[in-house]
Amino acid sequence: MEEEREDEEKQEEGLTASRDALVGLWRDSVLRCANRFGLSPSLVDSPTTVSSSASVGWPESFDQMVSLDGGTVEIPNITGTTAALLRALIARESLRLLLPNDVLHERAIADLASEYGRQQLEERGLALWSEEWQRRSPRTAIRAGGVYDPVLFFTTLANLTDKKGLNLLVSRVLAMERTSIRAGIDEWGWYLHRFLREYNHPLSEIEVRVLEELLNEPDLTREALSDRLCVSADWIGKTIQGLRARGQLKEFVHLSLPALAIRTVQMLLLPGENSPIDCERLIEHCPFVYSSHQVVTGRGGLYITFCVPDNNRNMSYLHRMTQAAQRTGHEVIEFERCRSARYHNLDCYSCRTGNWEIDWPTVQMDLEYLLSSTGGHDALPPEPPARVAQYDGLDVQILVQIQKGVHKVNDLQRIVKRRTALVSERVNHLRSLGVVKHFWELHYVGLINDVLLIARDAEPSRALRAAAPRLPKCVLDTDTKNGTLVRAQLPVGGTLQFVRAFEHLDRRPYVYVIGPRLYGQWLLSDFIADWNSYAGTWSPHEQGIDNWLEILEQY
Repeated sequence: MEEEREDEEKQEEGLTASRDALVGLWRDSVLRCANRFGLSPSLVDSPTTVSSSASVGWPESFDQMVSLDGGTVEIPNITGTTAALLRALIARESLRLLLPNDVLHERAIADLASEYGRQQLEERGLALWSEEWQRRSPRTAIRAGGVYDPVLFFTTLANLTDKKGLNLLVSRVLAMERTSIRAGIDEWGWYLHRFLREYNHPLSEIEVRVLEELLNEPDLTREALSDRLCVSADWIGKTIQGLRARGQLKEFVHLSLPALAIRTVQMLLLPGENSPIDCERLIEHCPFVYSSHQVVTGRGGLYITFCVPDNNRNMSYLHRMTQAAQRTGHEVIEFERCRSARYHNLDCYSCRTGNWEIDWPTVQMDLEYLLSSTGGHDALPPEPPARVAQYDGLDVQILVQIQKGVHKVNDLQRIVKRRTALVSERVNHLRSLGVVKHFWELHYVGLINDVLLIARDAEPSRALRAAAPRLPKCVLDTDTKNGTLVRAQLPVGGTLQFVRAFEHLDRRPYVYVIGPRLYGQWLLSDFIADWNSYAGTWSPHEQGIDNWLEILEQY
């Protein structure tokens, strides 16, 4: 009996010591959190207790929360968790309780705090933490087709900014409190999207030199870049790796839709003064929507990209939609892509300031010269690849997976269950035909203004084609009637300056400021059953069409 009593006393002493250590850890964490973010450490002065319930270990401890009961801080007994994760959990709770709780949705506050907790961990604990965080705060659809995915957002932000991004976000939340701004999860999700997109991480000189080559010749090898830039291949590899880790350089493999006999129609739906329905209603069930952007100027509207397998009936469905839009007072501007080119120009990027220093008056003079009788001529984008008449079953499987984002030969081989050598041979063959294309994109360098310009007449079309290669980042499309469409990303203030470059023209391009791209549900796999691989033609698409047409008939 005496020995049992001594054991119980030792256990009680151990529990008391653990709880005292937990209280000390809490107070130390509150002070560090308050000092980092400029918050009041008032919780340090509050009486603190630890739950007398049994100790909780990982992963159950992730769901345990520190609470305030009157003026007392109550800490759950999470002493069964490893020391590293325990520190992260206490750090999370310290920021969650220190932040103002009447500014953001409680989930948004919890996600900010979870990122702060994750920043306390070494590499070993990051995956464990992110897995539980994803479970508790999963990817969620928000209004206007957006997505709130806090784990992905904060991972990208940390890669791009280290800890600076979270510091800035917390300071913005405190500013919201001072101005009495209130944001729900929808508003917060879109705010985070803009925040990340507008973050500008300066590029070094070697990064700019690598980007200039790689963006314009996507298939260059590291060895070829090394020879051109007189820099070691290892250094080239580290530079590219750093750009990719920060999300500033993204690699894509995509399909050339003209080679698959799929037509790309870009359309502006602009509401009239008394239009009775939203533009979104017209395309809500349309199976051909590839992507859309909100038009943020004038009365609003949508800029939509449709990908339509080339069949007269399919195109007639799209025509019925434009008729419904016009009947309801919408203006419809339609543009079918014939040729297309991507341009990147880093000549005006300053590594010293990390900003774009575009000499717009010189751009205007260049355009005037190029459009003069002696100023030469503009260059059209290259011809699209020829349509490929036939694909066998393996080709089709590979194309479907590439469109879904699977492009490594080993991954394709595991899915299609064919020999690696054969899959590699087919992928290379599809590349040689121009069906599969590879490109890189530049992000998070201060190009935050999206602008769309459309010209139908000869002079403004020539001006747009001449201006495109001089812009930091843009896509140039032409149609079969020499019309021109440019979708450009420009630095702050760049939209107005770019538009002014055309003020000398008698007829100017139409200009629309657009919001971020929202991708639709378009998948090649949804249409592949309509493909006749022997004739090389598409049958009319039927899946989901009836629901869409029923809606259109109402208008």
